[in-house]
Amino acid sequence: MKDERDTQCADGPDAPCAPPYGIRGWGFGVRKDLRRLTSIAQRIDLFPPQPRTPTEPPSRHHSVRRAGVTAHTSSDPRYPLPERRRVARHCFPAHTLLLALLCLTACSTKGPPVKSERDQFANFTNYRTFALLPPGREPDANLFGTRGREAVNSQMLLKGYTPADGVPADLLIGMIVEVDEKFTDSLPKYFHYQDAGGDKSLFTAYAIGYEEATLSVEIFDARTQRRVWHGSTDVALTAKHRADLAAAGVDKMFKTFPAIGGILPPEE
Repeated sequence: MKDERDTQCADGPDAPCAPPYGIRGWGFGVRKDLRRLTSIAQRIDLFPPQPRTPTEPPSRHHSVRRAGVTAHTSSDPRYPLPERRRVARHCFPAHTLLLALLCLTACSTKGPPVKSERDQFANFTNYRTFALLPPGREPDANLFGTRGREAVNSQMLLKGYTPADGVPADLLIGMIVEVDEKFTDSLPKYFHYQDAGGDKSLFTAYAIGYEEATLSVEIFDARTQRRVWHGSTDVALTAKHRADLAAAGVDKMFKTFPAIGGILPPEE
């Protein structure tokens, strides 16, 4: 079967034939090809795009690929695109960051968090005996039972101090338990919560919160009634064996307490 373009003209075999699709159809195809070539030339920076007049509507934003970097430009100066920051290509993948976060979460447990503070002007060389004050009447005073008092008594004996039995004591030791509701709004606070024995997830501890008990040990000079040392440890109320955690916190905080004769512990 012959193509329609090969058929002879109606005026005869020697008459010049018109384009098979008409002049209009032929011109439309040429204009379409020219626009396509112009677009390709602009993409390879053969010549920059011509700015449009203000009366013309804004054109769509296009991309120019140059040296492996895609730069988004606009052919209308009235509608410039905001500058975009270039993102470094050598970034850590999301699964690598997640794995690092899980490792930090798993390795963050290092015992109950503690704080301690010593009066720099107190002379511990004059102290020889101590006495534990009776627990207060607050509802949370016996939250950890006798484990906290036993741990304090053991640490004072290890430091070389003697219980004041029937004689005035040089040091008076009081213990305070306070319960507070907290929220973890950062990773360090969540790691602190985990060290205190907390077992809730990061989202639960942030959105719902948790309760945490603070066991404070206050040591006073019996003669001047001045506080010479203070230590505290935090324990989550939902922690398993919270009394054992409180005792471990007492042992940890007393590492900074001076031994008898005012001998300071070595700095870690």
